[in-house]
Amino acid sequence: MVLILGMASCKVEGPEGKAGKDGVDGNANVKTQIITVTPSNWQGNGYIYQAQKQCSIITADIAKSGAVLCYMQNGQNVYTAMPFTFTDAYKDGDGNVILYDSHTFFEYGPGVISFYLQDNDSMTQAPTTNFVFKVVAIASSEVVAGINTRNYREVAEALHLAD
Repeated sequence: MVLILGMASCKVEGPEGKAGKDGVDGNANVKTQIITVTPSNWQGNGYIYQAQKQCSIITADIAKSGAVLCYMQNGQNVYTAMPFTFTDAYKDGDGNVILYDSHTFFEYGPGVISFYLQDNDSMTQAPTTNFVFKVVAIASSEVVAGINTRNYREVAEALHLAD
């Protein structure tokens, strides 16, 4: 019995393997979350549309003293900082060109984020396609002075965010 126990407790070790490639350190105090808003998620009346979604990365501490940035996806890996405004146009019944501004913006609280769409001509169309947003929650200890928050690539590089 002693012989069996002695053999079972022996450990055979092989040679040490090659060291792996050192990876880039992440940042535990900065988190990102992708949120997709479908046409059925929007509530509105033609003047403004709102979609409220759960966002677990926005903690009470982040909401109180951190920062939340939001970017709207405008193509494959292309993000536009919010708030975002662009000018568009349509022709009225008489053929006159009518210009209007279209706004996309957001607000947040602990655990939740709301997205808004609003045209300044009071004729906001209900969305018919999905919108994809990237939310970045930053603890107050990580807020970087001088960073251009309008440029997602600059934010991602400064805060070591993985795409």
